[in-house]
Order: sequence, then structure tokens, then C-alpha cells
Amino acid sequence: MAVETAPARDPFALSEEERGVRDTVRDWAQKEVAPGAAERDDEERYDRSLFERAGELGLTGIPYPEEYGGAGMDSFAWALAAEEIGAADMGMAVSLSVHV
Repeated sequence: MAVETAPARDPFALSEEERGVRDTVRDWAQKEVAPGAAERDDEERYDRSLFERAGELGLTGIPYPEEYGGAGMDSFAWALAAEEIGAADMGMAVSLSVHV
């Protein structure tokens, strides 16, 4: 089985779609994930409702084909999303990354 590699690209030149993913996830993460992140970490507590909300927003399906219910985007789009979630709460970013 041959492995396909993505073409080299400028990581700072985001497409309109990629900027949309980044901005949407950043907004959600700052409004819903960041508040309480320190407390969840201190209490070693996981808020399943945040994971469920991420699913409702389509974040758990970014790199999967549309025919399987995903967004049909590439792993770079997922990396943009994970980066924004991680800025708000690294534990949440890791739990979503394990899923993806």
C-alpha cells in the first residue's frame, strides 16, 4: 500500500475554509471550554458535556469523509482545531485527539 503525502505548503497562508474552522473553534473554545478549565484540571475532572458539544459542532468528524458523517477536511484542518482547543484546555484537546 502506497502512502500519500500532502504537498508542501505555507502554514501561515490559510484558506478561507481553514480560517473559518480556526475562528469557529477558537470562539467556541474561549467561550465554552476555557471557563472552568483550571478548576477541572485541579479537580482531575472531565466534563463529558464539552465532548458532546464538540460532537454537535462537528469537531469529532473533521478529518473523516462526508459519506461517513464527517466534514471531509484534511488533517491540517483538524490540527488547526486542536491547536485552538488546546489553547483553552489541553486536556480537552488531548481527549478529542485520541478520538480522531
